[in-house]
Amino acid sequence: MKIGWTILGDIFITGRKFIGAGTFVNAIFLGYIATFFHSNWLSLFGEPQLLWQRVVIVAIGVVVCSFGVSLYQTLVSALGLGPIIHFFDVNFTEKLLAKMRTN
Repeated sequence: MKIGWTILGDIFITGRKFIGAGTFVNAIFLGYIATFFHSNWLSLFGEPQLLWQRVVIVAIGVVVCSFGVSLYQTLVSALGLGPIIHFFDVNFTEKLLAKMRTN
């Protein structure tokens, strides 16, 4: 939680115009959301005991994560860069590319 507040404070100082609802969800509530779904999963299905159960759980996790990444990439391309991605793009990528071009 401290890291989330630190990143949010840094973005607030360096790029205030890029802060939106998604910034707060990512920085503050993402851990709580993951814990909520993990607790619900365990209460519904329990802890997997056998190897084949664990393999099925991992396969489901890969599909769900792939869907989430695909959805995120679709939204990023449609709505523009998020504040953290924009921060690193402006502060690190452009400077690194400028150094590479001069060498």
